[in-house]
Amino acid sequence: NKMHEIEAVEIPEADAIKALRAEINCTQAKCAKMAQVSIKTWQCWEDGTRTPSKPSWGMFLLATDKHPDFLIIRRAVNA
Repeated sequence: NKMHEIEAVEIPEADAIKALRAEINCTQAKCAKMAQVSIKTWQCWEDGTRTPSKPSWGMFLLATDKHPDFLIIRRAVNA
C-alpha cells in the first residue's frame, strides 16, 4: 500500500495571510500555534518580511480546514 502523496500548497502573499486570519477570526498567537511557528514568525509572514515554508503553511491550512486537498477528521476517543 503506497501512501497518497500530498501536493505542496501555494504560499500566499502577506495580505492574503492577514485576510485569511481575519476570515477565521483568529489571533496571531493562535494562528502561529496552529502553524507550529513562533508568533514573531507569524507576524513576519503578515508584514511580508518572511514567507511561510510549505510545511508550516500546509499545517496551518489543515488545522483550519482550509487545505485545498485534505480535511482532518478527529478520531473518536474510546472512553
